[in-house]
Amino acid sequence: MVNSKNYPCGCVDMKWMIDTNDKFKYEDGHWLDTWKELDKTNKGTNIETFGVKFNYCEFCGKRIGEN
Repeated sequence: MVNSKNYPCGCVDMKWMIDTNDKFKYEDGHWLDTWKELDKTNKGTNIETFGVKFNYCEFCGKRIGEN
C-alpha cells in the first residue's frame, strides 16, 4: 500500500526525489524508475522514455509499501 501523498516509500530521500523530480512514476500498480534517451538521426532527434519496475526503495532499502 502506498502512503497518502503517493510516495513509494516514506523515507526523506525518496520524498525529496518525488517532490523535486519526475524520475519515478506510478503506472499500472507498479513504481518505475524512469529515464529519457535521445537518439539523433539524420531526420531529427527521437526522445524515448524507458523504465524499470522496483520493489525496494533505492535510498533506504525498505520494501515498497512497508512504511
